[in-house]
Amino acid sequence: MSYFVTIMLDNGATVNVLPFVDASSISPNVTALRPAKARLTMYYGTELKTLGMLTAAFEHPLSGKRRRMDFYVTATHDRAILGIRAC
Repeated sequence: MSYFVTIMLDNGATVNVLPFVDASSISPNVTALRPAKARLTMYYGTELKTLGMLTAAFEHPLSGKRRRMDFYVTATHDRAILGIRAC
């Protein structure tokens, strides 16, 4: 089953971020998140609270290339972000 998620490319971000709403549409098992590996801080210094991490497979809509990536799942962030390593 496929889900469409709009993702912003951010070469200033060091990790990938996925809002809980998008994570729950991708993975029905979103309640089984792994513990977060790091504490995330926004560019203006405030902490971005994470619920945990998940690994998801994504496919580029034009090239068809698929890749599995780790994402930090957040309750408050409103946009999915691909960080520098994924860009």
